[in-house]
Amino acid sequence: MKTVTIEGEVYTKVSILADKFGYTGDYIGQLCRSNKVEARLIGRAWYVNEYSLNKHKDTRYETLRANEKISKLSSELVSVPHVPKTVVKPTLSKLTKRSILNPDNYHWITRTEILPESTYFHDDHDLVPEAKNVQSPVELLKPAKIPVELSDATRVSVKVIEKNPYEISFSDLPEVSLQGQVTIEDLNEDLNEEEDGNDEKLVSANSLPLRPLNKME
Repeated sequence: MKTVTIEGEVYTKVSILADKFGYTGDYIGQLCRSNKVEARLIGRAWYVNEYSLNKHKDTRYETLRANEKISKLSSELVSVPHVPKTVVKPTLSKLTKRSILNPDNYHWITRTEILPESTYFHDDHDLVPEAKNVQSPVELLKPAKIPVELSDATRVSVKVIEKNPYEISFSDLPEVSLQGQVTIEDLNEDLNEEEDGNDEKLVSANSLPLRPLNKME
């Protein structure tokens, strides 16, 4: 797959553009990863927009040309003679002198008072004070019965009327009379003819000659 079209933009494979522009595939891959050209990663291959690569190439050479012009102009300028540096001692203000001469601003070790002697005490009791509960104990409230009444309640009388609202009425079924004709035929003649035919078939089967079985030697 040499070219891919995404959102109306045509992207060409890196190897094809490298041969066309004389670049290496790794260099174009670095441009893609640094977002210097418009590219898409499809699978493990980069596809680059050729117009963005052309634009990057033009701007790159423009910057190189501008740097060359600046270097030429700087070489053409008159060189300034080297001036040696002179060391200047800083002048101290009055406030600075006061802060330096003030002994309170010295190191904290020089400002600490050293005790003339060391004293020891007997460990007759714990040095850690005992924790005491200063708060008074919490008294629980005793349960009490509180009367509860309904506010703005009115009595409503309810009356039940024991009467069946439904009535069931039965009607007589209509009388239906069935009419029709039935014909009866005698089937003895047909049965006798079928029995005679079956007897003839049995007689013809029994009248066939039987072949003797071959004897084994």
